[in-house]
Amino acid sequence: MGATLLTITKIALTGIDLAPVAIDETNGNYFVNTGRCLVYVENAAVGAFDILINSQALCSFGVDHDITVNVGISEKKFIGPFPKSRFDDADGYVQITYGAGAQGDLTIQILELP
Repeated sequence: MGATLLTITKIALTGIDLAPVAIDETNGNYFVNTGRCLVYVENAAVGAFDILINSQALCSFGVDHDITVNVGISEKKFIGPFPKSRFDDADGYVQITYGAGAQGDLTIQILELP
């Protein structure tokens, strides 16, 4: 079984409700990258977890490095946006994986800036 596709919530001038969903710790998640997407994560656990955003190409300094973000106890974070030239895989998706033990305690939502 493969990673789970996340839907995108478009941010509106009138506001949106945050409604994160459980992550897929085992297989990871992915989303269609418009270049204006943010990853919103909430950690309801008693421990910190890492989120890894897979870089697909070299950064402006010529290094292909992933982004690892630590989400501490009770933290909420916005991550991104993600330049398409660096983070899109061959199908235009951004790939996300998680540190062990995060399932059920870490939730995620993809938001798109107008």
